[in-house]
Amino acid sequence: MKPVLELAAECQCWPTWELRGGIYENVDPHALPVSPGLVSALCRWMEDWDSQYTLDDPRDALGGPALDLAAFRAEGRRLAGWLRDEVGERWDVLHEE
Repeated sequence: MKPVLELAAECQCWPTWELRGGIYENVDPHALPVSPGLVSALCRWMEDWDSQYTLDDPRDALGGPALDLAAFRAEGRRLAGWLRDEVGERWDVLHEE
């Protein structure tokens, strides 16, 4: 059985997660065997997600700039495909919107 790598946006986390022993572990994309261009794109996607949060004021946690969710989701699909292409047969890549 191949390991599972999932692309998912979570506040203040890397966008890549590996399923190990039934538990998802957050994985730094720099540690994956992928191109620097993909690593940069994954980090930008993560930064876009985090930019909508203002963590210094819990009463206004979503006080950052509004995120265009349709564009963000489309970019997630594109990145998941790119990730699948680069990791090849080594991982099963998942991405849910």
